[in-house]
Order: sequence, then structure tokens, then C-alpha cells
Amino acid sequence: MKDFEVLVLEGSNPSGVAMTRDILAAAALLAARQGEASPTWGFYSPMGGDVRLQGGISATTLRLPGRVKNSKSVLLIPGIWVTDARELAERIKADDCRRAIRSIAAHVAGGGQVAASCSAVFLLQAAGVLKNRQATTTWWLAPELARIAPGTGVAANRILCVDGPIITAGAAFAQSDAMLYLLRKRCGTRIAEGVSRVLLL
Repeated sequence: MKDFEVLVLEGSNPSGVAMTRDILAAAALLAARQGEASPTWGFYSPMGGDVRLQGGISATTLRLPGRVKNSKSVLLIPGIWVTDARELAERIKADDCRRAIRSIAAHVAGGGQVAASCSAVFLLQAAGVLKNRQATTTWWLAPELARIAPGTGVAANRILCVDGPIITAGAAFAQSDAMLYLLRKRCGTRIAEGVSRVLLL
């Protein structure tokens, strides 16, 4: 089991996927140089194989393994490229998203931690893990999240919300804020600050 499982879906924002990889790679390099344990990660999708990201780029993934209780892995979900709330609502009905939603629900139910940014926060809402929690998302989708999730405290003005095992980040590039938070918790302040300096985050 990896420390971080990056869940990649059709049409994911390439920037979110790439920055996640680069941040984790930088953390692993710094940790190795300092004689500390390096974080491990993998890229997964509901069915495995090549997944087309937005803009014609693709990512090679493994099939997401079944969820286990008390998993120490963080399930990371970069945002999906959509242009409005209606398109997002339709996208979430697709088979890969429905599979992802079931995995998210099972991961959290088993005691796992999950982090999502931008439009991917709506997958968490569909999985039922935002109920009675604080969450954020990109500002232009925040009204829709508040509408469909009246039991969620939507904090549209926040870049990052951490509520128990649920981490949500604002717009697409807030994926970096979620990653630095997780590195600080998992690998320590020195590694997180080193990654921030190296990548100018």
C-alpha cells in the first residue's frame, strides 16, 4: 500500500496530476538526501490503463485496489475539467466517477483519509463524506455545492479546509496547498518547507 494513492479520472486537470507528481518526487528526493523515509505514491484509476486528461494528455494508471480498513494511504483526487455546474453534474454520472465515488465512501468508512481539490470535491459530496463537515471548492462552483449539500458548511473563501479525515482545496492550483499540508503531517515540516522552496510554492 502506497502512502499516497492519486485517483486519476477521465478529463482530470493535467496541472493537478502533474503538480501532485512533482511535489511527491521532490519530497522523496529531499527525504532521501536527509536520510529519512521517502513517501511512496502511485497513480490509479477505477479500471486502470491509460486515462485521457483534459487537453489530450494521458496518464498511465494502475487499477485502484479495493479499500481496506484502517488504511494509512491518503486517497488524492485532482479536479476534473468542467466549464459549468451542469456539465459537472453530468460528468459525475459516468461509470468511472460512480466507481470512484464508491471507493471514496469505502475508504473513509474504513478510517482512511481523502483529499480533493476544485471540482473533485463534488465526488466527495456524492460519496456522502461531506455531511456535517466544513469544505471548500473553487469559488465559481461553491454556490452549487452549497445548494446540493445543505448539511455541509461551504467555506468558499478558504483555500484549504481540513475536517477530520476530509481535506478539500479550492481551485485547481490549490492542489499544491493540500499536498504541502499532507507532507507537513506525513513527512514533517522540514520536508514540506524544502519542497516549497525548491518548487517555489
